[in-house]
Amino acid sequence: MVYNFRKLWYKYNTPYATAYELRHNYAVENINQWVGEGFEFYSKLVYLSKSMEHSSLESTKYYFSLVPAMADILLELTGCNFDNIVPEVDYEEG
Repeated sequence: MVYNFRKLWYKYNTPYATAYELRHNYAVENINQWVGEGFEFYSKLVYLSKSMEHSSLESTKYYFSLVPAMADILLELTGCNFDNIVPEVDYEEG
C-alpha cells in the first residue's frame, strides 16, 4: 500500500505526504464540520470510527485532541469527561 501511495502521490504532487497524514486530515475535517452545527454526536462518531476501520471508539477518540474547539464544546455542554459522554460500543454493533 505504501509503495502504491507514494508512486501515485508523487506522480501528481511535489510536497511530501504519507497515507497516514491523509487519515488524520480525513478525521479532523469531519470533526471540524460538526463544530457549530446541530449534530447527533454519537451517531457521527460511530460512523467516523467505522469509516476509518477502527476496532473501537477508543481509537477514534484520539482525533478529538486535534480539534480543540470540539473538546471545548464537549466540556461546556457536559461538564464531564468524554468517557461519560460516549460509552464504548462493540465494533460489530450498528
